[in-house]
Amino acid sequence: MTLDDRASAVLRYRLLGPVTAVGVDGPVRLGGPKQRTVLAALLLSANRFVPEERLTALLWEGRPPAGASGGLHLRVQELRKLLGREVIVRRGPGYLIEVGPGELDTERFAEVAVAARRLIGDGELRRGVALLRSVLELWQGPPLGGVTSALARRSGPLLVGQRLVALETLFDAELALGRHADVAGELRHFAEEYPFGERLREQLMLALQRSGRTPEALAVYAAARERFAAELGVAPGDRLQAAHLRLLRDGGPEGDLPGESAG
Repeated sequence: MTLDDRASAVLRYRLLGPVTAVGVDGPVRLGGPKQRTVLAALLLSANRFVPEERLTALLWEGRPPAGASGGLHLRVQELRKLLGREVIVRRGPGYLIEVGPGELDTERFAEVAVAARRLIGDGELRRGVALLRSVLELWQGPPLGGVTSALARRSGPLLVGQRLVALETLFDAELALGRHADVAGELRHFAEEYPFGERLREQLMLALQRSGRTPEALAVYAAARERFAAELGVAPGDRLQAAHLRLLRDGGPEGDLPGESAG
């Protein structure tokens, strides 16, 4: 088997963590940030044309030097040697990477998360929770690890937002199943990871209150209010404030959580 034959058998691409390509022999040894940026930018538009101008802007922070086009071509040729020459195709003034079903973690994450939300919306909470937990394991750290800051700024927040929605959906379902004490520790962890994710803090307050830990729930709000003021110069949003008022008034918000059907 030639190098190209062996390298072209890529099974998976990963963007939810360090940018990685995994073949039959394990991870492909990618190069530095510019090579990873070209690969990640193509994968974020998998099976679609990406203009050369956009790629060079991402490689050189919007200020491409003379010879930038040659530098881009060099990175593409390096990737073709690693992944297989037929994987990345030139189309006019740009490139396209061909990716099959199930080969890209971002696509799998999005598809499975939609299916899980549909199950939860239909009242099948346990099945939806299991599916969400399985697909959340695809995350291996901050997304797009190892790329240029231009690409991380451009596309990272969207991916993080998708994860945040999945986490919020997961914990809504877990709380509806009565697993308040079980998920309080997880919620505290993710509330720290996403300090301005107000829904996660609301869920944490609810989990603590329903676990008989109302003083801790009140402390969560106090810490959020202090951090929002210090770092953003704003107060918590209306929903988090309302949750705090309900907690003071009658022991904690019930929230609009989905119910579970039989079976």
